Amino acid sequence: DEGVAAGGDSAALLATWNAEREAVLRVCVEQYLLPELEEELRKDLAKRAWEAVARLAGLELRRRIEVAPFASYDDNGRVPRVVGVAVAPNGGESTVAVALAENGTVRGSLALPGHAKSKDRRHVDDLANFLVLHRPERVVFGTAAGAAACRRFFHLAQAAADGARLVGEATLRNIEQNTVDNPEELMERTFGGPLDRDDLARWEVKAAHAEDSLARVFAASMRGAAEFPEQPPAFRAAVSLGREAQNAVAEFAYCWLSAGSSTFAKASGSRALVLGYDLLALKLHPLCDAVRPQAKLLKEYEKHLVHVVAKTGVDFELATTYDHLSGLLHFVPGLGPRKATALRRAAAAFKAQTSSSVPSRLALATLFPEAAADDASRRDDDDDDDDDDENLHEKGADTKMAEHGDSD
Repeated sequence: DEGVAAGGDSAALLATWNAEREAVLRVCVEQYLLPELEEELRKDLAKRAWEAVARLAGLELRRRIEVAPFASYDDNGRVPRVVGVAVAPNGGESTVAVALAENGTVRGSLALPGHAKSKDRRHVDDLANFLVLHRPERVVFGTAAGAAACRRFFHLAQAAADGARLVGEATLRNIEQNTVDNPEELMERTFGGPLDRDDLARWEVKAAHAEDSLARVFAASMRGAAEFPEQPPAFRAAVSLGREAQNAVAEFAYCWLSAGSSTFAKASGSRALVLGYDLLALKLHPLCDAVRPQAKLLKEYEKHLVHVVAKTGVDFELATTYDHLSGLLHFVPGLGPRKATALRRAAAAFKAQTSSSVPSRLALATLFPEAAADDASRRDDDDDDDDDDENLHEKGADTKMAEHGDSD
């Protein structure tokens, strides 16, 4: 009996001890181990989700910059003339049209009432005269104003395009019939310069709508205020919309030139100001704001910008002359922001001293040895070395500073 009692006490003690150990293990697992594993898993999933969103946003950027410009009406390969239009929403304020030259500079602008319709003869005539004066290939208008406002302007633009041809034909007919006292002045006032009947017959303008989120970012940015300090946001938006239609990758590269605040730089883990800050205002994916750090997005954007610039090349003369095209230099493989800035300053100094553009690759080598060394390294294996002094401004591929392979 005593053995049985002793055995019973031992079994009870063992059961108590096992229950105590189970309770300790349960506390360890439920209160310490599982929460840590869950937190680690959540962090890993969040990181992967951020990377996935950044990749998708980068692909959306790639889709928007890998777009060829509209063809010019004479089909000679030049960049088309474009009129960008910021349509007033709900008929309020003014609809602003801005005519751009082939290099993206402003040629003229026109403000129309936001409620203007194709039945309003006066407004149709105003737009028609504006079109025949600048003879664009495309009238590009944004879609942010809403379906009703965009539809109203589209019909107005179509009526004006038809009227522009009639205005041009009537003007040429009057000049040919000697019914005007000063035909040169009339030609300049109507067409902005000499124009014959064949050119007018070939000219065709069409209206097209476009996504205008980049234009709206430019309109509200410090870049827009610095370039057009006396113009309203609608004017700036129209300019950016037209430039994107002419050269999408150049306009996105221009957006990259904006630097973030010191607070943003610190949050991104950088000691310097971070370029590309304005691009973060573009919601290229619905979950862009959730990505942490936001520099992940900029890294993806930069990769795709480099790839497209390397594939399409850069017109050296234009990129070193105009601010809105200079962003392309930052994405030439082998340059980067610092060398691109230094190269542009060197080109400006050369123009100031010689009153001419950089004429050849040898001149570029003297002007900027770093870029020349990069160019020479790419051509070490070329069979023909006789083009070292080739003109940088001849038509064709040689107008491009460099056409690199895939740099990803």
